[in-house]
Amino acid sequence: MPHGTSLESLPAQVAVAICAEVGLPAEPNGVAYWSDGGYVAASGGETIVLGPGAHRQRPPEPQDHTAIGELDGAVRICEHVALSILC
Repeated sequence: MPHGTSLESLPAQVAVAICAEVGLPAEPNGVAYWSDGGYVAASGGETIVLGPGAHRQRPPEPQDHTAIGELDGAVRICEHVALSILC
């Protein structure tokens, strides 16, 4: 899990469960690039990086794009994760 967040943490468990529920790969994996999540992790927050697109395995590049359908699905997943953790 990115940024040293435990696989047992609430954010990680909720994200894995929701991804599995909607048929997406649910096995957490790390990436070899930095993200803004590093700021949250540095302040002690549990941090996961979750999102659509080919950049999941490499840093994003200026010409990258993500299909609208992937964005729509990602928004629904992120909403579900946030509501599950906050409510």
